[in-house]
Amino acid sequence: MRRQIIILSMLLLAALPLTAQEWPEEMAGDQIIYQEPNEIEMYMSAWNDQNPWGMPSPVGHFFYFGSLTFDVCDGVNIADLDLDQRASRVCREPPWGGHFLGLDCAYWYPRPIEISYTLEWDEDAQAYLVYQIAEWGVNVMALTMEEDGVSGILNMGVMEILDGKMKWDERYTWYSYVIGPKIAEPKMPDPRRFQRRLVR
Repeated sequence: MRRQIIILSMLLLAALPLTAQEWPEEMAGDQIIYQEPNEIEMYMSAWNDQNPWGMPSPVGHFFYFGSLTFDVCDGVNIADLDLDQRASRVCREPPWGGHFLGLDCAYWYPRPIEISYTLEWDEDAQAYLVYQIAEWGVNVMALTMEEDGVSGILNMGVMEILDGKMKWDERYTWYSYVIGPKIAEPKMPDPRRFQRRLVR
């Protein structure tokens, strides 16, 4: 019994420093109380790779498709992110120029996936969070939303406490994804290439 009390006390002490910390200001976003599932697309916008073997950067190469839902569960505001497809992402600037118009992105070769995250609203961070305290730091997944409930940023990585503030730990790999409404269209193959293959 005494051993269980000691272990429980250590776990509580490990959790206390986290709740007393300040989260980064750039993590703050809007709280969405309730919203039906919205179709979304997501792609990686930044990646800090700390793997020694130097994997090629996956930034911008893939689309992830799925849905984003906001609800209240047991009095806690939650965000459910369900991803069911991954596809190659191809983007180009509009032919008439003007980068302010944004990129024209399409997808091809979609494949089914099953990835789900449930994040809880954290009043201190003003973001939807999932985190776990580990020996090397705090594993954090943070969803920062805009008021439309469809656009946002998803950051994943390890955070450390420096001068009473939570900061992303650059010694570990972290990822940043842009989330938005699904607007990408499938890329159709060039029929001339298909015909050339038939001729051969």
